[in-house]
Amino acid sequence: MNANVESEDIEYPQTKFFQACRGVFEGGGCRGAGHVGAYEAAIKCGINFSEVAGTSAGAMIAALVGAGANPEFLHDKCAHLKFSDLLSRPKRRIGTFWLGRIASYFFRGEKRLFGKILHDGSAYSSEKLQEWVDDRLAELLPHAQRPIKFKDLILPTWVVATDLSGRRPKIWSKEGTPDESVALAVRCSCSIPLFFEPVELGNDFYVDGGMLSNLPSFVFADRKTNPLALGGRILAFQLAANESHKTEWNIGWLV
Repeated sequence: MNANVESEDIEYPQTKFFQACRGVFEGGGCRGAGHVGAYEAAIKCGINFSEVAGTSAGAMIAALVGAGANPEFLHDKCAHLKFSDLLSRPKRRIGTFWLGRIASYFFRGEKRLFGKILHDGSAYSSEKLQEWVDDRLAELLPHAQRPIKFKDLILPTWVVATDLSGRRPKIWSKEGTPDESVALAVRCSCSIPLFFEPVELGNDFYVDGGMLSNLPSFVFADRKTNPLALGGRILAFQLAANESHKTEWNIGWLV
């Protein structure tokens, strides 16, 4: 579905087979705003979600959808959001001078420097991103105590980040981490290495979930659900560029 086509001009096919499916939103940086249009198209097709999951920018969309956001809410918040509003000075400042030289050092075999930068920080902190997400969640869930926790969400929601210390995915969910902050989990999942400093929680450091799983449908793999049942379907939202370099939405389903 081409993102340049006005949604009002599209005649949406209707479905009765995706009334309680699971939605997975891929990470995509600034392109993640394209998920808003794709989500709107899915709703207009008669699709309803029982659970949602996401990585990086997809985690931000998944969290808001999990809190009950409709397409109009998502459009409004994304339209008024300036990316610069999500940036703040890092606690461990390395200086922007290094960012232009990281790639050349890395390909010269200086992997130790690359690892040090991942550990020590980057150009910006993602603290303001966390604040923005929690503010939006509070708008959707005004009676919940802040910070908004996974147990407060309307839909079971899964957020995936990368645990640098353990070299494995870190998964937050209503089942596994009910009392943890949704906004903090989204911040971890969105912390793009080199751009945002790693998020330190205890003795562990977390960065963008896309390093290990940019489309985290695996979080539903061990669920005891008949894959042929209506609730067993997974709808994956993936961002791609076509041959004309125009952003497109790819919506695929898994059973």
